[in-house]
Amino acid sequence: CSNWGWGYFNAYDVARFYDLDFWIHLGDYIYEYGDNTFPNRTEAVRYHGLTPKGETKNLDEYRARYALYHTDVGLQELRRKAPLIAVWDEHEILSDVFLDSSLDNADTIPPSQEAKQQRVIYAIQAYHEWIPTKTRLQNVNDGKDTMGKTIYRDFQFGDLLTLLMLETRLNERTGIKQENAYQKVVDILKKYGNPPPYAWESTPGLVDEWIQLRQDYKKIVWENDNTLLGDKQMKWLSYNLEKSVKGGTTWQALGQQTVIQNHVGMQLEHIRKFLPKDKDLNDNDLNWQEIIWNTTWCMPGMEYQFYGNQRALYNIQDVPFTFENANESVCIDSRAHLAISRFNIPTQFDDWSGYFAERGRFLETVKKTGVKNGVVYSADIHNAMCGVVRMVDGMQNPAEEDVRGGDSDDPNGSLLTEFVATGVTAPGKEWEIPQWPPDLLNKATLAGDSPSLLYANMSHRGFLLVTATHDKHVGEFIYIDTVGSTNYYAGCPVSITMKPVKKQIDRLKHHDAQRTLDIGECAEMPVYIPYCSGLKCPYLPQTKPVQAGSAVFFGITLVALILAGAFGIWSYAVHP
Repeated sequence: CSNWGWGYFNAYDVARFYDLDFWIHLGDYIYEYGDNTFPNRTEAVRYHGLTPKGETKNLDEYRARYALYHTDVGLQELRRKAPLIAVWDEHEILSDVFLDSSLDNADTIPPSQEAKQQRVIYAIQAYHEWIPTKTRLQNVNDGKDTMGKTIYRDFQFGDLLTLLMLETRLNERTGIKQENAYQKVVDILKKYGNPPPYAWESTPGLVDEWIQLRQDYKKIVWENDNTLLGDKQMKWLSYNLEKSVKGGTTWQALGQQTVIQNHVGMQLEHIRKFLPKDKDLNDNDLNWQEIIWNTTWCMPGMEYQFYGNQRALYNIQDVPFTFENANESVCIDSRAHLAISRFNIPTQFDDWSGYFAERGRFLETVKKTGVKNGVVYSADIHNAMCGVVRMVDGMQNPAEEDVRGGDSDDPNGSLLTEFVATGVTAPGKEWEIPQWPPDLLNKATLAGDSPSLLYANMSHRGFLLVTATHDKHVGEFIYIDTVGSTNYYAGCPVSITMKPVKKQIDRLKHHDAQRTLDIGECAEMPVYIPYCSGLKCPYLPQTKPVQAGSAVFFGITLVALILAGAFGIWSYAVHP
């Protein structure tokens, strides 16, 4: 997700040095907000020059916003050197536009929605003008493709890889009841006087309300009629996957906007499993218990610290703050996140975890096609992750039991391996909870989503490099140390390799034994890229020295793939 106000597009600048055959953007190519919304003027890195200054509402304004983004030299060069395959997310259009179920039929749109519909028409027209697509613009009333919305499409790269670009935001997405779960947790906490965590269980009614909130939300996400893909796109998906498998193509890849894995969220008090066996929870190597205690105790005059690369990433001076001069919500914010973690309260209604029944239908479709080497590239959350999607993720009713990704012995195996792309500039979880260090956020995320999740990085911007051959599919997570300046360094801390299999298996279960999904080191980076060494970039994982001729792709928001197949060498990059 690339947001002008949040910083410089350094990920594009890095990617332009590679000899790509094409690159993919997974959405939020632009943001429609004005200059005081995400970020506000105080938070903004680039707080001057946003065009138009206000929110985009008409065709000229959407066109002007695309023109502004394309003044970025890195993006210009990337567009010049390689073709683009893209799909929109929300912000190219309008945030939460999917909630209006009547956009497709002008006769049923109430007067209050007419301006909204016209704005959607303008946004989609501008998108097709600036982004190359196979979709031809059609009149809104022609009854075939309203406003050029049908953007899902397929690409075939010899017998190596089939790429299917899905659309889950605008066409068939029904309006699930949107809830601000975090705010509800805060409201309940305030209702009972904002007690500290040690007093929650002894406060009559507090825990009962949180448990009831959890059950209410789980019922919401299990609504059977809620859809993301819809019947027509689901049939198209089934046909193309089955065709790819029967045709002998090695890899079946999906590109789409939001996380498919069952995303439970952080489990702060479950990170015990990541400590060495001979270490105690109070061990100073991790220091997580002390950090949580300090940020939820809320003693007047106590100093707090913004951790991680939140301030360094956005070029803000890193200084301690006291409870009085800090954001006054830092204490209750920490308590609310701890409560969400402790009581497993769902907070994600905006991705596949908010559409359990539809996810079940989607996974059943994938399973029936016989896909064994499926991979999906997702985005939207502005953080990096990699894990597996199991059939069980779409079968358990969250209203009846806690769903935690399924058992590693599930006979259905892992249907897809999911690579989640981080943001180009837009911040993620580290921005929401800056008082907790990245290492704690990473481990708490793994503790919450395991055993489905293999890797998580909750604090860096960048993109993903993927190299696919008939023998393996390698994803390298490459990050930059700042978007607050064009003077940046880059690093690659980890790569994840998939090997093709002949039957559906649980790739995490076979992680150690058969190495069908393996964590390893990255390839060396090219000489053109400033790389991390020594103390140059303390907030970025270290990488190997560069060597001429190496290839690299950055962080999760940009996914770049090099495909060696029947037609020679193919390479493409994906940006959410």
